Amino acid sequence: MTADATALYHDAATSIRTMCRAASPRWRAAVAWGALIEMDPPDAAEVAALFLPDDGAGPPIPAFAGVMAEASFWAEEASPVELKAYTWACYSRLSAKDQAGFLSHVGRVAA
Repeated sequence: MTADATALYHDAATSIRTMCRAASPRWRAAVAWGALIEMDPPDAAEVAALFLPDDGAGPPIPAFAGVMAEASFWAEEASPVELKAYTWACYSRLSAKDQAGFLSHVGRVAA
């Protein structure tokens, strides 16, 4: 996003927040619904998840059944936001060699 686009987005978001503070809860709900319904469903779910109570899996627990088995079990219960956050956090802490290996593996699996 360019600096101009970022500034425009910030100004628009500030204006919308100001309007919503003075509006009724019903009007705010209508605005939120209207915004979400215009988004692609996966994007709308990700945005909505930022504001809903977290029903995700929480942090991974110690791996008593083996690291891969526990990671797979945790991932089945994790929310999309959790999956992205933990994936990025883990990937960014891998060595350059392990990152390359991971990307190579993901590329083979996706193909």
